[in-house]
Amino acid sequence: MKLKGKIAIVTGGGMGIGRAISVKFAEAGALVIIGDIEEEYANETINLIETATGEKRGVFVRADISSPEDCALLINFAKSNYDKLDILVNNAGVSDMTSVCELKIERWHEIMNVNLDAHFILCKKAIPLMQKNQWGRIVNISSAMGLMAHKMAAAYSVSKAGVVQLTRQMALDYGEDNITVNAICPGIIDTQMTGFILEDEEMNEYFKSVTPLRRIGLPEDVANLALFLSTEEAGFITGTAIPVDGGAIAGTDVLLGPR
Repeated sequence: MKLKGKIAIVTGGGMGIGRAISVKFAEAGALVIIGDIEEEYANETINLIETATGEKRGVFVRADISSPEDCALLINFAKSNYDKLDILVNNAGVSDMTSVCELKIERWHEIMNVNLDAHFILCKKAIPLMQKNQWGRIVNISSAMGLMAHKMAAAYSVSKAGVVQLTRQMALDYGEDNITVNAICPGIIDTQMTGFILEDEEMNEYFKSVTPLRRIGLPEDVANLALFLSTEEAGFITGTAIPVDGGAIAGTDVLLGPR
């Protein structure tokens, strides 16, 4: 029960990595506010939480993080109902595999809005609540593509790199308030977002071949790290960007694509 009594927000908690984090946090004792646009999926997560814990430790708040108003609504829900916020996990995001010349300007702004701007707005609203109690944990879900370039991922890679730099900046600015800020950079994880890739046998085998651990990652692999970074044990870790990729970006083959 390392998070007993903590109030956590997880964006995109209705499925994939966000669902795994939400369940993991609830099992550790936190009350989890799931910010998502898909009520059906969020309720499935809440049911999983209740099954796992035997208690109602999940709450759904409909929030479209592309909207600054919804970002504020999500943080204000924690403030109004619990008068605090201990943990913020910025997980919700969108993917895109397009090069610069093929990418429409409108799509560029959409990706930046969800993958980077929303992190900024949610943190801006959440940090004062954490400062009030002089304790806070912010976990930003970036990507291995935020640590390296990848073909046909112009806006996505740039947005995720921005998350890493935002993480470092906030760690510097708010460490004195006992707030830690870290980024997790997943590689290929078996979720709905990567399903179209992993269904392709050649691509599936390729990603396994360039991963030293020779398997595709699971949402729980990311959730385990998110949990640790949100505990007291990780109180001297801040400003980091940690890959959860089975070692894939330790080498260069991952950059080359299937042969």
